[in-house]
Amino acid sequence: MKKLLRNTDCFDALQTFSLKTCNLAGISNEKAAWCFVHQIEESKRRERYINLLCRRGVDSSTTDPASQAFDPIKCAIFHLQSGLIEDACWMIFLATYFGRHRSLKWQLCAEVYRGEDGIVWNWDRVRQEFDEFSAWTTRYGTLANSTRNTLGFGNHRKYESIKRTASAVESYINWVQKSGTHEQLLAYSKTTAHPTGVAFDALYRRLACVISFGRMARFDYLLLLIRIGLLDDKPTSLYLSGATGPLQGGRLLVSGQIDSDLSPLDLDQILIRLGESLDVGCDVLEDAICNWQKSPRKFVPFRG
Repeated sequence: MKKLLRNTDCFDALQTFSLKTCNLAGISNEKAAWCFVHQIEESKRRERYINLLCRRGVDSSTTDPASQAFDPIKCAIFHLQSGLIEDACWMIFLATYFGRHRSLKWQLCAEVYRGEDGIVWNWDRVRQEFDEFSAWTTRYGTLANSTRNTLGFGNHRKYESIKRTASAVESYINWVQKSGTHEQLLAYSKTTAHPTGVAFDALYRRLACVISFGRMARFDYLLLLIRIGLLDDKPTSLYLSGATGPLQGGRLLVSGQIDSDLSPLDLDQILIRLGESLDVGCDVLEDAICNWQKSPRKFVPFRG
């Protein structure tokens, strides 16, 4: 593994916050503190990677689900830069719903999206021919289960089932169509009438109607929309209510115990202030805390 670069500015800011603002018992050990700093840098790296893709553009091969180059996030960027906003948003939903498997990568997403006999389930087709899409996912699930032991959902989606895919997609279609289109749904975030975080929060709460989209999926979906330029806002909270890893990590960071009685609301307020001190957004901090708590004294880059 490459030698880790030590961001002393972030480390010093972390120590200053712990000393002067709120004692962070979880990083009283220097190894734990440096491990947390490295996770912040790793989270920022993931954010920069998507920003880089948006700036330099992506190859059209990434939009072909039959190609090994297929990547739904790159596909979304390609569609957006081609003016296909509806398909760009649809690909972000699929990327979030299936997730990226550690070894199979985007295989499950590609196979479901590709369909049969050259049919690709783009946004117009899945809306107009939903019954056929539902039947396809049933056939696909039976076929995949008979040929391999795992269907390749990402780590954050490892408890998801292909059996719920059609229901989840149908609820997502209904959610979007209440506003007309994705573009209409997201349009109000691009006005100046709303303070930062209002559009994100409204969409986050409304997404609760989408089947199998819990707290993490909603948060991740909206962050991806922001990072590729479809949503003009950012979260002003870590949304810890209903969280597992980020809530446990936050409690470990602040109190030194993952099972402390620190409430999600009180913890969120402390972490928001920490993010301001470290000059990182709630999205980067949430991701870093979640990954840090898995290995708080030894840095491990969690990328699956």
